[in-house]
Amino acid sequence: MKKLNVALTGLVLAITSQLALADAQPELTKALRERLDLVESKWAEKDAAGIVHETYVPETEITGEQTEPLFSGTAQLTELVESLVKDSKSAEIALNRVTPLGKDNAYTWVTWTVVPNEGEPFKMKSLFVWQQTPQGWRVVADMYASGEIPD
Repeated sequence: MKKLNVALTGLVLAITSQLALADAQPELTKALRERLDLVESKWAEKDAAGIVHETYVPETEITGEQTEPLFSGTAQLTELVESLVKDSKSAEIALNRVTPLGKDNAYTWVTWTVVPNEGEPFKMKSLFVWQQTPQGWRVVADMYASGEIPD
């Protein structure tokens, strides 16, 4: 009987936790959308340092398709973002999926539509791992590849 009570208590806690996360989903989605809107506006301003400051933490790690290094640290992240911003006119970010991982963490799948300085627009997809910090939501890991996230 004691094992059954422990199991039931665990189940109730798990369900309660999932319901709380589901209730927080619209608020989380709104907060992350606001952060991505900021990236888009700073991208249009060619403000790579602002993107890094407002989006990442110094320990953030970024890598992607056909990229050998794992970028980390403010200097490396700024250098990477500067090269991306410099080579494009604009970038729009569609927030495809938001998944909470607890109160202070989440991951998102996003699709970037990038308009390069020369050539045709193209799509990239990213998996962002987010963490709530005293400065707001920040990306702590970013993995990117060509293509888009399907609906």
